Amino acid sequence: MANPQSELTARMATEFGLEIIRFRHFDCLVLSDSEVLKLFQPRSKRILGCGPSDRIVYGDFVFMLKCDLRRLKPPSPKYEFVHDKMIGFPTANFPGLIEYSLISDQPLRPELLLGLRKLVDALPDDNAGWIEMFGSQVFASRSHEYVVKLIEKLRVVALD
Repeated sequence: MANPQSELTARMATEFGLEIIRFRHFDCLVLSDSEVLKLFQPRSKRILGCGPSDRIVYGDFVFMLKCDLRRLKPPSPKYEFVHDKMIGFPTANFPGLIEYSLISDQPLRPELLLGLRKLVDALPDDNAGWIEMFGSQVFASRSHEYVVKLIEKLRVVALD
């Protein structure tokens, strides 16, 4: 039986025409498949003060080098999530996405995908670009320094 996170990910993949990467404990949507994978791990959250079925999409951006993906043992189609080889943060850092994130019986609003893509498209597709922009340890360090720099850069993009 699928869990709510994987069901939401599958729905978004179908409605937005995106691929899914499956990890051991969660699934991600692939927003960009190049040397640097740009992923979105969607989840749903209840809207405070509303009914139990009133929910919004939120989640985490995850960025990692494609070469750092490690498949679980065959025949599993899933990957191992290597925490010390990625950088990520919650989409809650970009409140403008909330406006388009309501989950209902209707298709999800395309503006949600446009907002997600606007942010990730502002980032380089290759490791050299990330190193130039953020420093050589951006994918190898769990330092909050890199996360703060990344969020600051994307907040400028979000305001445009």
